[in-house]
Amino acid sequence: MPDDKPERHGPFRPRRRSERLQVMMSHDEMAAIEDFQYRTRMPSQAAAVRELLRRALAAITKEN
Repeated sequence: MPDDKPERHGPFRPRRRSERLQVMMSHDEMAAIEDFQYRTRMPSQAAAVRELLRRALAAITKEN
């Protein structure tokens, strides 16, 4: 019987991820992501980047 339980990652909704995105950034951009990660207690840099993208996309949606 397959395991149908969703993955859990910290305070985030359960999600299965199937897409990968590789991004190059400057030292300053990476430092800003790390600062956000620690300020918001994100479990990983990847989680911090996903949250920043989610917030940016929500802000863009509200503008339009």
